[in-house]
Amino acid sequence: MTSNDYSEDKLIQESTAELLEHELGWESVFAFDKEVFGENGTLGRMSQYEVLLRPRFKAALKRLNPWLTDKQMEEALLAMTEHMSSASLMQTNEEKYRYIRDGIPVTCYKPNGEKDERRALVIDFREGHQEENDFLAVRELTVRGALYERRADLVCFVNGLPLVFMEVKNHDIAVENAYNDNYSDYLVSISQLFYYNAFSILSNGIDARIGTIGSKWEFFNHWKRLVEEEAGNIELPTMLRGVLNKKNLLDLVENFILYDHSDGKNVKILARNHQYLGVNQAVEMYRHRKELQKKSKHVDVTDISVVINHIINDHLDIDENGVDSSHEDHPIIDISKINFDILRREFAKSKRKNLVMRDLQDMLQERLARMMAVNSNL
Repeated sequence: MTSNDYSEDKLIQESTAELLEHELGWESVFAFDKEVFGENGTLGRMSQYEVLLRPRFKAALKRLNPWLTDKQMEEALLAMTEHMSSASLMQTNEEKYRYIRDGIPVTCYKPNGEKDERRALVIDFREGHQEENDFLAVRELTVRGALYERRADLVCFVNGLPLVFMEVKNHDIAVENAYNDNYSDYLVSISQLFYYNAFSILSNGIDARIGTIGSKWEFFNHWKRLVEEEAGNIELPTMLRGVLNKKNLLDLVENFILYDHSDGKNVKILARNHQYLGVNQAVEMYRHRKELQKKSKHVDVTDISVVINHIINDHLDIDENGVDSSHEDHPIIDISKINFDILRREFAKSKRKNLVMRDLQDMLQERLARMMAVNSNL
């Protein structure tokens, strides 16, 4: 690597770290040739093989689960760090994802002495509490695998867990090179870095892509918009603001990742930009249904639910051939294209009152799961 190449890579890394730190509120550390190992070292790693930052992880466990005993703490730590040698990377990733989202099962005992199980939370996903988690971006993190040593451009940790991997290239190098030359190699050479990975970002600064383990290059997608009304921008800053905003990141991890086991396959799927914006827009509308009722004495909450239900069915549709009809290249408009001001005016005209229907949010999640399931990464 020439000094010019290094300078340009370093510039992209630095600007990324600065945006994360100064705009999005992440802590930032440069680790290359500066990391001090040991429990009280730079990251708390004992060696280059470790990818889970134990001091930060244990601090989060204790903060979120004050009931944990020392023995339960060690049990939770062991569950999160151990893996079966016979398991594939995808299987391990799914197992760790369940722990991240739902908590780690630890042993406890009832008053009568009967053995029981309780979940120890590792991330605080609660609305309004996202900022209370520990967000750390590490540049130039050296990780040693079974045979090889690699240096990741940037890894984003939440409560000590490496949830996001980033590989950046020079502006004049195609992003696909990051996929072929680096990312694909790292999945094998330092696979433990991806046990906890939610998604990865590949970029050359002017073009940024996002995808999950198991995804072919063509399923690494852009994240063009922060809100649907924007014209769209495929550059890295838009991606960072869209998916590494603390609230958005935890929302994506908790609600917009799916493991599809149909047809004997195991595929990890992350919602696309327009799907994420559209579903959240519908959920937000449902949350504010009472406010809409107050604005018009003639609007019943069931009218709002029914209209949104029709929107979901019409605009987040799955056709019989297994094609996601809400894809950005498909002629059907997705929910994020809907003019909600017009919808609000139409609510007052509805004569359907007090209809019984299932909970809207369950319906939204089911629809999203179906959308993502046909968005195959194979």
